[in-house]
Amino acid sequence: MDSYCPIPWVGINVLLPDLITPCCQWEGKCIDADDVEVVDQSIIEKGFEQIRQDMLSGKRIKNCEQCYAAEKIGAYSERLAAIERYGRTTKIELKRLDINFDNVCNLKCRGCSTTSSHIWTEDEKLIYGKPFVNKKFAKKEIDINLDNLERISVSGGEPFLSKQFDRMAQDILSKGVEKNIEITVDTNATILPPQSIRELFLRSKKATFSVSMDGIHELQEYYRNGSKFDQCISNIHNFVEMISQRNDEAMVNIHTTVNVYNVNRLQEIKDYFAKEFSGKTTFTHRVLYWPEHMSIKNLPKDYKETLLNIVKGFDNQFTDIVRELETEGNDYFDHFLNFHNILDKSRNESMERANPLLYEYINNRKYKQIDSTEFFERQHELLRE
Repeated sequence: MDSYCPIPWVGINVLLPDLITPCCQWEGKCIDADDVEVVDQSIIEKGFEQIRQDMLSGKRIKNCEQCYAAEKIGAYSERLAAIERYGRTTKIELKRLDINFDNVCNLKCRGCSTTSSHIWTEDEKLIYGKPFVNKKFAKKEIDINLDNLERISVSGGEPFLSKQFDRMAQDILSKGVEKNIEITVDTNATILPPQSIRELFLRSKKATFSVSMDGIHELQEYYRNGSKFDQCISNIHNFVEMISQRNDEAMVNIHTTVNVYNVNRLQEIKDYFAKEFSGKTTFTHRVLYWPEHMSIKNLPKDYKETLLNIVKGFDNQFTDIVRELETEGNDYFDHFLNFHNILDKSRNESMERANPLLYEYINNRKYKQIDSTEFFERQHELLRE
């Protein structure tokens, strides 16, 4: 198989405070970030050497399964996008940086964890017995060598709440290198960026707001706990207006993570944003693979058949979702129900209006009491191994 990807030659993904990997799609550990004070090219040279050797020899990289899985169902993976941009380079040069400065967030979305939201802690204790991140706030001060960077992608937490991101934006602007850099920010659209980040968006080489929206109206607010849908829409309009001031390469992209809770409503989500923003935004999606009980591949066969009848009527952008539903998986629905019921009780929430189809399926299904302790422990291991 072709396992080559240029990212271990040109990229770094920093997940503060403790982990560095080649890219944001990497699964598991790679480099311990505890002793890293400066993000620069030396990390690529020393830390990714074995990965590069394995790729050049054609070995399958177990940590790259998200890209392999996406390609298997015909989706456009991060690996393919990187090959299109950088070719099959073997020259080591730090050009792209994905960075998660901290886990400070104002939401606790159902597909998330304390690695990306500090307010998930108590729910994780209820579900997994312990949180993924021992300290409530996962953060670390770090310096970034900006010399050859062409692309910076910032996620979180919520990046617009990150003081380190604000400082980095000020640093980029003070050094006058913003015209060399393409900036992308993954935001939940609940707040607007501070002034320095607005300036960076206006003056950078290319700018993209990647807005995470996993539903509309009640579904968005249910799945992304703490989110107010109308406020998000207002803020996205603000992003569109800000981008319009540039008159060049800039975009606002609505991004949906496809999971058990929203798979039957994808076309509705896409169509809503196309109408609301009159074609001034784009729309992308990706399939969720972790936690496994929220993966659409691992739904019961009868519900997958119901979903297939719906999704096959969607437009051609969602053919990968059809293939994912047709892929043989494991029926983890009873584990999903344990997860789902714990969160509903803890958060005093109901899915009845958010997704009536799934709500009705759950209510008509004979609930099988099972112990999910070992299964949830495995989910904990999968995120950290």
